[in-house]
Amino acid sequence: MFSSNTTALSNPPDGFDLPAYLLGRVYDYMDQEEILGFDMHTAQDIAHDMALDGLEAEPAEIFGIISEFIEQDSGKE
Repeated sequence: MFSSNTTALSNPPDGFDLPAYLLGRVYDYMDQEEILGFDMHTAQDIAHDMALDGLEAEPAEIFGIISEFIEQDSGKE
């Protein structure tokens, strides 16, 4: 699975786990249409929303993590 890699974050809170955050706060709430349409633009939007909450992450990192969630879930079907 994913490690607690926070290198893409600037000034992350202590113990911040980007993959866990994206799983619990973003991916779990995506519907099938959002999953099928997930792209770099969506990752940029997520990064923007996170910045509004004081969390900064690179869109490429977000894209990679959520893409892996999608790939893992597609293998379960």
